[in-house]
Amino acid sequence: MSWQGYVETLMATKSLTACGIFGHDGSVWATSQGFPMTAESIRQVVSSTLDSSKAASGVTVGNERYILVRGDPGVSVVLKKGQSGIVACRSAQCCIIALHDQTIKSEIALTHVGKIIDYLTKHGY
Repeated sequence: MSWQGYVETLMATKSLTACGIFGHDGSVWATSQGFPMTAESIRQVVSSTLDSSKAASGVTVGNERYILVRGDPGVSVVLKKGQSGIVACRSAQCCIIALHDQTIKSEIALTHVGKIIDYLTKHGY
C-alpha cells in the first residue's frame, strides 16, 4: 500500500478531519486534502512525540492554539482546543498526525492512528 493509501484508510474511519504521515524530520510522506498544518507546526508535533515538553506551550494550527493534554514519550501526544484535537503517534521511521473535531473523542482518533502505527512498526517502518 502507498503512504497515501494509509491516509485514505484513516480518513475512511470518519473519525478524523485531516491526517498526514511525516518523516521524523517533518518531511511530508502523504496528507489528506487540505491538511491545515504548516511545516513548523508539523515539526513541532513530530518532535513532541519524542519529547512532549516540545509542545508544552501548545501548537498553533491556523488561528487555533492547541494545548498539550497528554504525552507518552517516544510514542504519542494528544493536544486539545476545546473538544477538537490533534493526536500524533510515532513509529521507528515516521509519525502520523491526525486532527479531529468536537464530534470525535481524542481517544477514538488515537486508537485509529495507533492501529496504523502498530502495523507500520511490525513491518519495519
